[in-house]
Amino acid sequence: MLDRSMPPRLRGFGSFDRVFEQGTHFFEFPFQVRYLAGTQPMSIGFSVPKRRFQKAVDRNLLRRRMRAAYRLHRETWESQGLGGYLVLVYSTNDI
Repeated sequence: MLDRSMPPRLRGFGSFDRVFEQGTHFFEFPFQVRYLAGTQPMSIGFSVPKRRFQKAVDRNLLRRRMRAAYRLHRETWESQGLGGYLVLVYSTNDI
């Protein structure tokens, strides 16, 4: 049976700040991917900027969709054997 659970989530401003300040980043439409390598198992965070989506309903909808897409393709991410912190930032104005 496939494991559809999520890895430990990245929480708190300190964790996100560390990834944004010390990590590397690249853009893969529609996401800005920020990554900080480490030896611990992967922790993932999802972000939708308030500047682009003022309504919380829209931000929550996009975060739910991002989490669902990650769960469906989790094997692909984990087959890379990466560890550390990963933040996916939604970077377009379209829902």
